[in-house]
Amino acid sequence: MADKNRYHHIFCADENRVVLKDRTPANDYIHASWMEMPDGVQFISTQGPIKATVPDFWHMIYTEKCAVIVMLCQYQESDQEKCQKYYSDTSETTFGDYKVKVVEKTTEMFVPVKYTVLQVTKK
Repeated sequence: MADKNRYHHIFCADENRVVLKDRTPANDYIHASWMEMPDGVQFISTQGPIKATVPDFWHMIYTEKCAVIVMLCQYQESDQEKCQKYYSDTSETTFGDYKVKVVEKTTEMFVPVKYTVLQVTKK
């Protein structure tokens, strides 16, 4: 499991970690946790995927039917990678069993929040 963590000293608590569906217990780990807001709304909080876990990331997004991904970091900060690029801006890309393509994205230069609409399909 430690090889699937970006930071080897930060682990998910078993009681609220996301368990990857349709996987064997030996392969059901992703560094992601279920969170709940005071009003009962649930969401998943996860690390920025590393290269080896991008297919797991898309498996989680697809099987948990996530409609929105909010990225709170840059891909690179100073000299350190914070998140592996998990989709291509220019072409449909395959990550494990999933194909991901950009359908729409913002082009305004001065908006601090950008959005990209992605289409995810299972092969």
